[in-house]
Amino acid sequence: MSLPYYKITCSGCDFQGNYGFYVSYEYQGLPEQCPVLRAAWCRDCDKIVEACTPFTLEEAQKEISENNIWINNNSGFLARFSRSKKEEIIKAKEEIEKIQNRLQYFQAHSFTPRCLVCGSHQVSIFEIPYGEYNVTEELDVIHYCGNRLLISMEGRFSFKNNPRVIFDANGKILLDEQNQ
Repeated sequence: MSLPYYKITCSGCDFQGNYGFYVSYEYQGLPEQCPVLRAAWCRDCDKIVEACTPFTLEEAQKEISENNIWINNNSGFLARFSRSKKEEIIKAKEEIEKIQNRLQYFQAHSFTPRCLVCGSHQVSIFEIPYGEYNVTEELDVIHYCGNRLLISMEGRFSFKNNPRVIFDANGKILLDEQNQ
């Protein structure tokens, strides 16, 4: 198995950087308080990083819909006679309840996205496009020089022994194996 890595450039200055899934980020804490990891431009780090962001209504709706589809596809006549299917359906319903609790938590609490490298809240969240090799795409991120950042997938790498970074509900790093 492999994951993509990207080259980041600026359309207006000589900035160059890279981004990849080199680190295995792990959340430690209550399930309903688990933030979502997203790619972000950190102004303090001057690079693309992973950032903790709030769990949103759109994400909850998508996950609940996926669970409901699974339940509907596996709740047929034969499921009544299968103990394992019944248990899986119960687990899927419990997962929906967990998703609802997680959404309620994030709707009730103020949560500012946070860089998992430096802890800064000066981040701009964006989606990484799933493009082809060496095809440059413009990001919805403005570099400090005032121009847009560009991204291109440069290749893939193995992810077997990536260092771990463990973080809590506030994006505070509890363990960082990158610097050990």
